[in-house]
Amino acid sequence: MKQNIKRKTVQKKAQNRETKNWFYYVFFGVLFSLLPLVYYRSSLDPAIHPRLLFISVLLIPALLYLFWIKRKSDLNTSVLYQPVFWFLSAYALITAVSMAFAINPGESYYDINKSFSVVILAGISSILFLNTRDWQKWFPLFFILPAIILLVVGAMDYYKYVLFATTPRTPENLEWIYEVRGNMAHKNQYSISLMLLLPLLGFGIYKNAGLLKWLSAFVSVLILIFIIVLQTRSVWVGIAVSVFTASILIIIFAPRFNIGKGLRMSVGIGLLALIISIGSVVYFSKTVEKNSIIFKLKNITNPKDGNNIHRVKIWDLTTKMIRDYPIQGVGAGNWKIVSHYYFPGYNFTKDQLNWLRPHNDFLWVFSEKGIFGFLAFIGIFITVFIYFIKIVHSHLAIGKKVLALLLVTGMTGYLAVSFFTFPLERMNHQIYLAVILAAITALYHEAYGNKAKVANVRLLSGFAILLMTFSVVYALSDLKMETMVKKARNLHKTAKWEELNKLAAQIPVTFKTTDTEAMPIAWYSGLSYASLGKIPEANQAYLEAFRQNPSRTSVLNNLGRTYFQLEDYENAKIYFEKALLILPDYFESLVNLSSTYIQLHDYQNALNCLNKIPPGKLNEPLKKNLKFVQRKLREQGTQTDAK
Repeated sequence: MKQNIKRKTVQKKAQNRETKNWFYYVFFGVLFSLLPLVYYRSSLDPAIHPRLLFISVLLIPALLYLFWIKRKSDLNTSVLYQPVFWFLSAYALITAVSMAFAINPGESYYDINKSFSVVILAGISSILFLNTRDWQKWFPLFFILPAIILLVVGAMDYYKYVLFATTPRTPENLEWIYEVRGNMAHKNQYSISLMLLLPLLGFGIYKNAGLLKWLSAFVSVLILIFIIVLQTRSVWVGIAVSVFTASILIIIFAPRFNIGKGLRMSVGIGLLALIISIGSVVYFSKTVEKNSIIFKLKNITNPKDGNNIHRVKIWDLTTKMIRDYPIQGVGAGNWKIVSHYYFPGYNFTKDQLNWLRPHNDFLWVFSEKGIFGFLAFIGIFITVFIYFIKIVHSHLAIGKKVLALLLVTGMTGYLAVSFFTFPLERMNHQIYLAVILAAITALYHEAYGNKAKVANVRLLSGFAILLMTFSVVYALSDLKMETMVKKARNLHKTAKWEELNKLAAQIPVTFKTTDTEAMPIAWYSGLSYASLGKIPEANQAYLEAFRQNPSRTSVLNNLGRTYFQLEDYENAKIYFEKALLILPDYFESLVNLSSTYIQLHDYQNALNCLNKIPPGKLNEPLKKNLKFVQRKLREQGTQTDAK
């Protein structure tokens, strides 16, 4: 009798746990409805740190409510024992440890905060999925509104910047389509956000009925049209990989989805026909119109294509970096600093030194976090794919298997895009990825997990709250820094040096000491001091900038100039040579170094520098210097080569 009462009490608690799902709807409703709207134009990057701040602020009350205010017995947290969380946690911890090997440790903070945010979000999401009755039934509804918001914002950008553009290109010499950002920092990142919504909306088409089904389908079609218009080739590849993966998995596991031989055959034939048709059109097309879709498709794998040439170079130098730092890596966030030391020999120009990541997340992770970070990163996705295979063979309902199929194909699309660009950097993409990983893990745990395990969520959540509190402090500090740097850049453009000097002294460097383009914050002080004629102060500011980013060629050149103006020619020579070691054709440093050699009476090296300057760039002062150097060498009886 007592055992029956106890059993009924346990069943009642379990039922209450599953039916108390209001927090599930509130949490994901707020997360996905507001995420596309989090955008701060006053910041240098209007999306990265505002969204890190958003997710951190959202996670803190969620952690407090679920694990401190809410009764402990209400939630089943056994899903946290799944191996995917060990890989996620290991990756986040290795990211934090890699900071010890960084030239500039401040550059690691964003990556550390982002990585732990993903772990915590994935953990909370999986627990909510596990403890909410029929969570997958309402899951696709969370993504209709954000998809509509993204489309509306993108359409407004397109209307404003493309339809009514008065010139073919922007002041930065880019096509106006690059201004269609959809509340992201770049149109390519916007395209990736749209792509990640497709499998989630696809489940809405499968699961919903009536108006919601048709609305999901309509929004999905609009997203596909927009992705085509945005001309982001990496996303085209991602969608192609997703479709191919989905088709192959359906063909292999057709019986597990109750798909008959006829439909299975149709999928196979359809896939083959699609590959042949697209391949034929692309292969036989003779178009030379660079803005056409066919031309862009033809050049995806063309190594001589302008974008591909530099991307391949960057991949190659990153592999050299990995060979040099295979175990520990160069430290999270420090690729953009260390990579410049590998630039010699690749014939980069000054305008091509804005590479801040290798445009390949796999190489990026390996180069910054070493072999162990790379293995943890890869382990996340391998584990989730294994989960999918087991889900397909489980007793779960067909609808749940279809959801797992769509999620895993979305994940493969993400991985395909990661091979060509950097979704790993963007908080927006990481939030979607975290939820995808959590959903597949929750489905697997429902079928195979040991639900009797109890995780020490009080300890874990307390640690997580501390991490997210630090993340909030960091994000606020960095947003303030970026806002002030943006003002500093405007003062620089308008040559308001006194105002720039005052503002530069106030820019916070509590955590990060470089801006979004890896320019040291101290550079702005150095620039203002130099423009005001305060050379000793400028020299000290540039020395600090050098410590913040020792591979920034403009800093090296300007530091050398201040030493030159202070008549410390030996030190001037050192920093000009450092700049030319990274960028051998750097015009300003070649000119400055030649002048330095003249002051040091080293006329042969002065001539060597001047001979490296293209004849078309030799102005009258340089021509006079050239004649002066040649005359001095003749007086010394040294043979010279006239230029």
